[in-house]
Amino acid sequence: MSRRFIFFTKTAWHEPPRLRHQLARLLVDDGDRVLFAERPSLWKAPPAGGTDVPPGITLFRHQELMHHKMRVSPLMRALNRAWTLPSIIESLRSLRPTREDVIVNFNYEYYFLRDLFLGAK
Repeated sequence: MSRRFIFFTKTAWHEPPRLRHQLARLLVDDGDRVLFAERPSLWKAPPAGGTDVPPGITLFRHQELMHHKMRVSPLMRALNRAWTLPSIIESLRSLRPTREDVIVNFNYEYYFLRDLFLGAK
């Protein structure tokens, strides 16, 4: 039975390979599927993608209210959370996440993902 992993990153797929790209490819080579959240945008933009996206990896993108270096106060972090969570939900709606999905969070400031994926690994 294949598993599905949801990666949250600040990286576009077409950027030079990093650990998250390598891990996604290894998981797909092992028969798993990966949903790869590319770098968030300030407005809805399609995933950058490219021709090098292997089968088994699905790209998606969500919105953020402000760049992570601009969130210097608890109020700004709370505002960004209030903006970003609904955008993630909307971006994932057609991809239908389940409790069986494994969440891999490469974004240290996305502490709120646990609230969204209750019971997920």
